[in-house]
Amino acid sequence: MPKLLAKGLSANEYDAALNLTSKTEEDVELGSTTARLSSTMGITATNSVNITFENISFSIEVGTKKEPKTKEVLKNLSGELKSGTMTAIMGPTGSGKTSLLNVLAYRMPVNKKATLTGSLLLNGHAIDSPLWLRKFRYQKRKEVNLFLRVISELGLNKVADTMLGSARVRGVSGGEKKRANIGIELIKNPSMLFLDEPTSGLDSFQAQSVMTCIGGLAKNGRTVVASIHQPRSSIFALFDQLYLISEGRTMFAGQAVQAVKYFAELDKRFECPSLFNPADWFLDITSADYRSDDKEVDSLNRIKILGDHWETKLQSQILPSGKLSPSVVSLNVDEEEIPTYQSSVPKQIQLIMWRSGAAVFRDKSTVLSKIIPSLFFALVIGGIYSDVSKDQKGIQDLIGALFFFTINQTFGNMFAVLQTFSEEKVVVERERASKSYRLSSFYLGKVSAELPLNLISPAVFGCAVYWMVGLNSKPERFFYFIIILLEIGFAAVGLGMFVASVAPNEQAATASAPVIVVLMILFGGFYINVESLPDAVSWIQYLSIMRWGFMGFVVNEFQGETFSCHGVDVDAGEACVKTGEEQISRLSFKGETVGGAIFGLFCMIVGFNVLAYIVLRLNKRKYAKIEAV
Repeated sequence: MPKLLAKGLSANEYDAALNLTSKTEEDVELGSTTARLSSTMGITATNSVNITFENISFSIEVGTKKEPKTKEVLKNLSGELKSGTMTAIMGPTGSGKTSLLNVLAYRMPVNKKATLTGSLLLNGHAIDSPLWLRKFRYQKRKEVNLFLRVISELGLNKVADTMLGSARVRGVSGGEKKRANIGIELIKNPSMLFLDEPTSGLDSFQAQSVMTCIGGLAKNGRTVVASIHQPRSSIFALFDQLYLISEGRTMFAGQAVQAVKYFAELDKRFECPSLFNPADWFLDITSADYRSDDKEVDSLNRIKILGDHWETKLQSQILPSGKLSPSVVSLNVDEEEIPTYQSSVPKQIQLIMWRSGAAVFRDKSTVLSKIIPSLFFALVIGGIYSDVSKDQKGIQDLIGALFFFTINQTFGNMFAVLQTFSEEKVVVERERASKSYRLSSFYLGKVSAELPLNLISPAVFGCAVYWMVGLNSKPERFFYFIIILLEIGFAAVGLGMFVASVAPNEQAATASAPVIVVLMILFGGFYINVESLPDAVSWIQYLSIMRWGFMGFVVNEFQGETFSCHGVDVDAGEACVKTGEEQISRLSFKGETVGGAIFGLFCMIVGFNVLAYIVLRLNKRKYAKIEAV
């Protein structure tokens, strides 16, 4: 991060750069800070935001067509989340904590079988679009020093130049990764923070540090809402407000320090024992016990009593004065009032290129995994096919070697993309949902950043294998060979991007990719003559990278060449191919040109990348609107 300041970026540019440097699997809105982040830091929210929600209900169809069933996840939840406070959403597993958090953050995924109703207001204004949350979330800043102060106050100075890490690359610790995530959100100076299980996977000390920091953010005027499962007692003491739910119903909502007293006054059975963690006790009395029929009935009755009591007697205490309007009002403002992206398209491309390039070239294993296999196969193939003779056996050798080149470049480049982009796609979808950048900016920036590496690998392979095999020695033929080899690699990368975009995960992508490549091999013109293909499927050959690459190699190598008939008994009727044109004709490539092959591969490159882009755009995360009741 400090290295970026040395480049002289502006505050807005640095903002975008910091936003684009997060590639962790954690949600961007998950995170933490350290205890020092409070009054000393002075990074206060520009706008104070009070969130009010009323009668929030969420249900989903889970049955079959013959036996339709509806599961109520949230049942008429109401409450108010005030600025300058940290509200903890607590409850047993499956109680609806994350669902409620998603609703409040306007991040509930669209589901045709789901129904979401209720009212959600910010500072008294009903909202009908997630853009309104952005109006309050992100504010403009003018302090470049803010970025260094965030790093310092989050306690990240010693790891400022350390990679966050991934499943394959070791990076910062879990607590540091969460603090880095919250720091990225802080750079935007948000008025609201929504955190889902911010202490998950951390030890007790790190969890305490994380929640203390989040409490400091709330004290600076932000509205902080965090779902948390089972906090230690010292963490529970940090909460200003508690929203306790079970089976989708409200058990308690109000000041956290009043929760113990509330349950004790309700019934002696619900009184928290002395020297007992209140958070543990609340989970004990609000959890359903399914170990036996009797325990299930008793626990569900207890939860019903708690829910009914809250709804009938105390729910009104957390609502603002006056009845909320049941209808959602669409407020009209100028587009300039609602921020879209943090930087211009050229700057987005520049920063994505910086991030993608840094991720690729500082990971030595990625670079070596591209170059070493290319060099290895070049030496192996060069050794096997070294000094191919210009006779009939040499023709067979050349045809085999040329087709292998297409297979090697397709497999190597395609599967490298499947492994990396399948992971990166998750981050891209999340960052697009946060309006970090345009998809077009990401795609152009990523392709541009990885261009050098995608050029180096085929070039190393081609330069080594061409002369070892003894292919056509004319300079222009070598030039065209390298061009075709590069285009095969780029087309394979585009195909990999497309497959990874369509597949839901890396496992599905790597399972489906071989099927596609095998089909391309079958229609490549080597195992079956393209003129022998059935009319119904003959068109598939034009979608095969192998077909265009193999055709280009063959025409480039054989055109204008002559071969001896040594060892062939022509008088006995044995066939002898004397010219390269004759061999080209035998493969049904008569009339084809190197330029046509180059153009065909170019179309494949453009086509696969356009398809990948379209799929990514169509797969954009969509969030459900809250229907008024």
